[in-house]
Order: sequence, then C-alpha cells, then structure tokens
Amino acid sequence: MNRSSRRQDPPVQPTTPAYGETMPEIAPPPDSCPYTIGSAQTIGKRKAQEDSFLTSDLGNQEWKRRGVLAAVADGVGGLGNGQVASTTAMRTLIANYAAIANSDLPAEKKLLRLMAHAQAEVLKVNNSGTRCACTFICALVHDMNLSFLSLGDSHIYLCRAGGLLQLNRDHVLGDAEDEREVLNLPLTPNPRRKAITSFLGKADLRQIDRNVTPIRLQAGDSLLLMSDGVFGTLSDDEIISCVHGTAQDTANAIIKAVVAADVQGQDNATCVVIACNTTC
Repeated sequence: MNRSSRRQDPPVQPTTPAYGETMPEIAPPPDSCPYTIGSAQTIGKRKAQEDSFLTSDLGNQEWKRRGVLAAVADGVGGLGNGQVASTTAMRTLIANYAAIANSDLPAEKKLLRLMAHAQAEVLKVNNSGTRCACTFICALVHDMNLSFLSLGDSHIYLCRAGGLLQLNRDHVLGDAEDEREVLNLPLTPNPRRKAITSFLGKADLRQIDRNVTPIRLQAGDSLLLMSDGVFGTLSDDEIISCVHGTAQDTANAIIKAVVAADVQGQDNATCVVIACNTTC
C-alpha cells in the first residue's frame, strides 16, 4: 500500500509473507498512543506459509477514532489452498475496515460485519472452483475496551499480572463431544477430536464466538492472537515467559521459542501482540 503525505490509506498492514508485497515503513506510534503492536511468524517445517495477519498502523492518527484492529487467519490445510483463504480474509478486512470502523455500530457488531464480508469473499473463491477455508480471529481495542470474534481453533489470550487467560472458545469436534457428555447426551465416538467445526468458507456457518460486552483492559495487559502452530508447541508457562519488553519483543520471543522447540513437522506459527502501556 502506498502512503501519501496526508496518510489517507486504511490504518492496517497485511503480513508480507502472505502477500509477497513490499511493505512501506511503518511510522512509530505517537507519544499519546496507549498501545504498541508487535507481530512475528515462522513457516515452521511446512512447504508454504498459510497463516496471514494484519495490524493497525499506530503511526496513523486514525487509531484514536477507529480503534486498534488485529486479526489472524490460518489456512485449513485439509481443504487445500489455505493461503488463498487466509489472504482473501485479510484483504477483505483491509478493504472494508475504514467504512465499518467509521460507522455508528457498536464494536462487537463492527467485527461481525467485517467477518461477514470476509466470509462472503472466501465463499466466492469456493464458488469459483478453488476450495479453501481458514480459521479467523479478530480483535478491536478502543479506549482500552476489547471486543473480539473467532472461528475455529486459533487463540486469543489476555496476559495480565503474570497469568494467561484464553478469551475465545475452540470450535473443534472434541469440545462438542465434551459438552454432550456433560449434558448426559449420547456420544458419537470420533477420533478426529481436533477437527475444526467452524471456519471462513463453511457454507452453513453457525458457530461464532464473540463477546457482546467489551472487556476493560488495564495498563500492563498484553493481548495475544496466535495460530495453533504456537500454542500447539508451547505451554502456557512457556508463552508467559516470553511476555516481556515491548510488544514486538514479546512476539519475537514467542516465535523464537517455537523455532527453538524444533518440533517434528512444526506447523506455521503466527503471533500478534497488542500491549497496553497506559490507561486512556
């Protein structure tokens, strides 16, 4: 995306590996900005990078009015063309974010609208004959209030006072079976407990996890968005041990730890961090 002196472009940046584009220099956030953002990823031991992500450009003053946006999409490998789905989702968010963010909709409905646009575009790709799908997590932070939305098994964590809390719910077969067991309903044994039950590109999409009431963030909080290549390799304690320094320091440390683990068949791994430095 080319940036003019008046900075009229949408205040979000796509990930370079997913698009293969040359990204412009991102200006540092203004002194008054209470947030910093960091991001990092690795292809792991896979042949292609099917994770995509985007983050707001905090050097653009529009963050004050629109809020800080971050999203991660992880291609569903079992369907093929995962990179097509994840990049389609991120490009759709970029194309629609400004108009939706400037609307009078509450934050949680803005995320629903963004997700609906991304779903529609991925379905168009499917209808054209290229079968693809991706998980999707998205967070919007405005005035230290957090709204999030998720599909699939990527995770959104809140790191506060040395603790780590997963905010979203996994959409996988195993969780559905566990619920049926708690409710004393008949179980259908299924060895594919980790199979994803909700994702962009699913024609009958019904499962959407989101918060209706915003979560109030505090100074010192860090919000972590990551694909399963991260938390599938690192334990909660290992992730927490990486949360230090700037948001970029944290993202770098997490991906460095994933690479150092040297797991056989390591999946693509992506981490986006929003650090709350002060209160608004």
